[in-house]
Amino acid sequence: YTPVSLADRVAVTSGRQIFVTNLELPDSGKYVCQISVLKNGNWELKKTIYTLLVNDVPSAPGKPEVTSVGSRQ
Repeated sequence: YTPVSLADRVAVTSGRQIFVTNLELPDSGKYVCQISVLKNGNWELKKTIYTLLVNDVPSAPGKPEVTSVGSRQ
């Protein structure tokens, strides 16, 4: 297993959407998205804080157990 940094798994689309691939449980946490916006000749910093919760993949169901055998008559 080779750890990959979060920066290597983040992509920003031309539509300004952020995609994170290959999420893992430790990726859960608070993330800050910030941009600089030029407004009336001045740069303003805009930021939003998001909470990301990564859920684990459920485990496969166990082996079925036969409890009774009968016929449909």
